[in-house]
Amino acid sequence: MKKRIPLLSLVPKAFHSYINFSLFFVYDEGDTLCTVDLQNTSGAPFVEVLGADLTVALTKEWLFCYFAVKKTPELSIRLSLTPFQECVLAEIATIGFAKTISYAALAEKVGRPIAFRASAQACGKNPVPLVIPCHRVINKNNTLGGYNKGVAIKQALLSFEKKTSM
Repeated sequence: MKKRIPLLSLVPKAFHSYINFSLFFVYDEGDTLCTVDLQNTSGAPFVEVLGADLTVALTKEWLFCYFAVKKTPELSIRLSLTPFQECVLAEIATIGFAKTISYAALAEKVGRPIAFRASAQACGKNPVPLVIPCHRVINKNNTLGGYNKGVAIKQALLSFEKKTSM
């Protein structure tokens, strides 16, 4: 089942200006999240969920909590990555809301201090950005670095998180 929901209906009105992208959540038959895609949009932002009714409800709750800066519910996630990439994404999942870490510090945290490029590549392989917040990983010099969904979306997410955490 495919369901489309207006994204701004899940975002507090004061933060609508930060949301210039749409989201796509794809679940498998076992209600496990497989993919999240973020795309710039010129029209009204929306969330599209491909999955059962339960996953639509879970996705709406997760997004409502994220945008309301509340603890997000657990989502079952399927990762098909190397052990190193899974280790990197597990570490990224611990980065707090509105906090950032450098690729170099991330590599140190996973016990591979010279593997900062490999850590950056693991971010790029993240199939569920936003849920595993790879947008919170930046360059050592505090510049944004890359983002496989586009640097403009990374900036929008970081700006939203910074503004709402004040």
